Amino acid sequence: AHWMTHPDYRGPGDQPLALPRSGPAPSFDSLAQAITRHVHPRSLLDEMLRLGLVRLSDDGQTVHLDTERVAPTQDDAQMFGFLGANVGDHLAAATANVVHRDRRHFEQA
Repeated sequence: AHWMTHPDYRGPGDQPLALPRSGPAPSFDSLAQAITRHVHPRSLLDEMLRLGLVRLSDDGQTVHLDTERVAPTQDDAQMFGFLGANVGDHLAAATANVVHRDRRHFEQA
């Protein structure tokens, strides 16, 4: 979601930028590190490639987000599934923060 919503990672028409794999922001490495410090950017990239959420340029140096795979716009059932998962994640984090004050979860809507 960060790639699709943060102004630093969007280009003309508010479309997600194709990102260089490494280097200063905006790059895939900087994006991955902004999201989590617990998963190495290469591991995140490998998993996103496996899931078909991103693709690499022919030279392997640029990462392209497949927005239709990340947030489908044509299939209502997929869109409602995405909505439910997203809202569920926020609700779970917010509830955990109230119930288990000693183990707070980062929650950003």
